[in-house]
Amino acid sequence: MAKTHTKILNLEGKTCRLGKISNNLERHGEDYVTAFTLPFTELMLTKAELNSFMRDKLTHTSWFDTSKGNAAAEPMAWWGGESFYLSESFQADRAAIIVSGDRELEFESSGDPKEDDYRPAMVISKLVLTPQVGGMVEARGSLYLRPGIGKTNLALQDHQHREVKLTLVNARVTERDKKQPQLPMGEPGSEPAPAATEGGAAAAATH
Repeated sequence: MAKTHTKILNLEGKTCRLGKISNNLERHGEDYVTAFTLPFTELMLTKAELNSFMRDKLTHTSWFDTSKGNAAAEPMAWWGGESFYLSESFQADRAAIIVSGDRELEFESSGDPKEDDYRPAMVISKLVLTPQVGGMVEARGSLYLRPGIGKTNLALQDHQHREVKLTLVNARVTERDKKQPQLPMGEPGSEPAPAATEGGAAAAATH
């Protein structure tokens, strides 16, 4: 499943678990910059957070079966163990990761958002939402950020496979994603629907 988003993603101190860092050295203009890509899992969205993010107050109601009285809410049967994939990435103006000892690692954007020199504070991509028994929704995905070569860099390396708290401010769908056509399933390898024949029927796909 996939959905095109024009909304803004905001998170405030949400607990999640970081994965293994992918370390890259990138050239930005005349400078070389250290960049990390970090997978995250176990970020649990509440009913209100899900509805706010999906920009629909009935999203949670449509995703969960709450008809069993006091029993815990369960994902609707039509989910069939599947997840909701978002093909877009989100660029945050500001972001923060709180590590052990309540130490806050802050990230700021730079440059003009309308120009090529713009660098977001953090990019969130490969976002997947999976409804859980009890009514919460697990979000997992990937974080891209520039930690420098100092203490922030070392703190993130020290917190691989550990819990942290994530804050995102005004994470918007990237302009590139707004212009690209939506893939049918929001996943790599998806193919466009077959073209219609002269008789009006779609040509059968062969695999």
